[in-house]
Amino acid sequence: MTIYSMSWCEDIITGDDISDAITALREENNRTEDNTATLKVLIGARKEIKSYIDEDYFTSVTLINANHFEAYTRDLVYEDHDNLNSWPFKHIDWELAAEEMAEDYNTLEVEGNTFYYGG
Repeated sequence: MTIYSMSWCEDIITGDDISDAITALREENNRTEDNTATLKVLIGARKEIKSYIDEDYFTSVTLINANHFEAYTRDLVYEDHDNLNSWPFKHIDWELAAEEMAEDYNTLEVEGNTFYYGG
């Protein structure tokens, strides 16, 4: 399902992406059955996320696709360190590190995709 520039297959989706897609679909003049179903999915996802986070934080929330979470973990470490190919980073089991980091995140299941987000 693609809504304008948003797809549930993306590596990263923000609360802004979800809000923008909801707004666009609500303003759609020729609403189809597919658009109505998509709108329900989006509203349901927003409601579930908001049940775990502060309302004011929703637009800046970042949802990380589970398929991308290991790379996301490496990217977070890389922000603080210039070379992940040096000691000790080249010895890190990034899959295991990502699994442990995921324990601190909430999950959202949408259309067969799992997303992690802070809360």
